[in-house]
Amino acid sequence: MIKFFIIVNKMFYYQVNIKVDIDIKESYRSWLIEHIDEMCKLPCILGYSLDEEDAFLVTYHLESEKEFQRYLNEYAKSMRTQVPDEFIGKFKITRSTYSS
Repeated sequence: MIKFFIIVNKMFYYQVNIKVDIDIKESYRSWLIEHIDEMCKLPCILGYSLDEEDAFLVTYHLESEKEFQRYLNEYAKSMRTQVPDEFIGKFKITRSTYSS
């Protein structure tokens, strides 16, 4: 008898929705790309996607919720304080998570 196994890898997603003032949009985008590159160097981040319409929507891909907790515990504080002073007060961020 032959058995078949289907392995379903669940992914965990961390979404960051960023609404920026129009006057900083291009410079913020340049900084954001660098910031995303730094995020992707972290051992708990597997990859990302970026949508740009009315706002920047960055979706980081993680292996599990446990890896997301690792990000929060070990890296989030330092990563979130890297925003240049010139952008302070000119953007709003909402964050959410989901899994598939």
